[in-house]
Amino acid sequence: MAHILVPLDGSILAERALPWAATVARATAGHITLVQAISYPTMPADVVQPVDELEVATSDYLKDQAARVQRTYGVTADVVTTFGATASVILAEASARDVDYIAMSTHARDGLGRAVLGSVAEHVLRESPVPVYLLPAAARGIELGAVKRIVMPVDGSELSEAILEPAALLARQLAATITLVRVLEPPEGPVFDEHGVMLRSVDRELEDMQLAAERYMTPLIRRLKQLGVEAHDRSELADDVATEIVRLGDAAAGDLIIMATHGRSGLDRLRHGSVTEQVLRHSHVPLLAFGRLALHSLVAASERTNSDPAAITEPVRVDPIVLRAFSNPAR
Repeated sequence: MAHILVPLDGSILAERALPWAATVARATAGHITLVQAISYPTMPADVVQPVDELEVATSDYLKDQAARVQRTYGVTADVVTTFGATASVILAEASARDVDYIAMSTHARDGLGRAVLGSVAEHVLRESPVPVYLLPAAARGIELGAVKRIVMPVDGSELSEAILEPAALLARQLAATITLVRVLEPPEGPVFDEHGVMLRSVDRELEDMQLAAERYMTPLIRRLKQLGVEAHDRSELADDVATEIVRLGDAAAGDLIIMATHGRSGLDRLRHGSVTEQVLRHSHVPLLAFGRLALHSLVAASERTNSDPAAITEPVRVDPIVLRAFSNPAR
C-alpha cells in the first residue's frame, strides 16, 4: 500500500499533482495525505482570531480536496495543516507519516515556480528520504490509469541502477512497461599516432561504444523481466543528454520519466543532477526523481540484501568504455 504526501497551497497548479497520486494510491490500495503549510501572518501577538480563521479556512480547503479525491478516484485522503516553512513542513510530515512518495507540482504560490524547480522543490528533493514526483509546468496531468509507459534513463553508475527495483515495483503496480534510455556521447574523431597513422576510426569507436553499451544494458533488461516487467531499451547519439532524454521520452510516448539525481546537493550542477534539472525544465512528461537521501537508502538496502549469498543475483558489469559513453559533463 503506497502512502503519498501531496503538498497543496490553494492553487489549481498545485492540485495538478493529485491525479498521479490517486493513480498510485488506487493501484496499491493505498492512501493520500494532503498537507498545507501556513505562513505566520505579520500581526501583533495578541491578535489571535485571524490566525485561527486562517487555519480553519486552510483545513476546510484541504477537506474539500480530500472529498473530491474520494469522489473522483475512490481513494481516501487525510489532511494536515500546520504553521511553518513549506519545505520544512513537507519533509517533517513525510518522515513522521512514513510516506512512500511525495507528489508535487513544480509551480505553486510559495516559490515552487522559481528557477524552474524553485527553492522549495529543490530543498524537498535534496532532503527527502523518498522519491519525489514532480509535475513540470509543461507536462500534462496524468489521469487515473493512464501511466502505462515509463521511461528510465541510466548512465552506468551504481546510483542510477539502484532505482531499477523500485521502478519495477511501480511498473508492476500500474501494469506499465519500462523503456531504458541510453544516450551515448558521439566519438570526438579518429585517433592518430605520432606519425599520422590512424589507429582508430570513428566507425570503429562508435561500434565499440555501441557493443559495450549493449553489454551493459542486456543484464538490466533481463533483470527487469525477472522482476515481472515488460522492458525495452532505446539508444541514441547526442551531445545534449537532457534534450535527447526528453526527445526519447516523447518518442516512446512516455507517461512518466524515472531518474536518479545523484549530485551532492540534490539538483547539483554535476553530471546527472544537471541533466535532471534540464529534463524537468523541458519535459512534457512528469518526473519521478530519486534524490540523494532516497538513493543512498536504496544502495544501503541493496548492500544488505547482497550480503546474503542466497539473495545475490547476476552482477551488472560495466566496461570502462561504457562509463565514458554514458558520461556527459555538466553544460
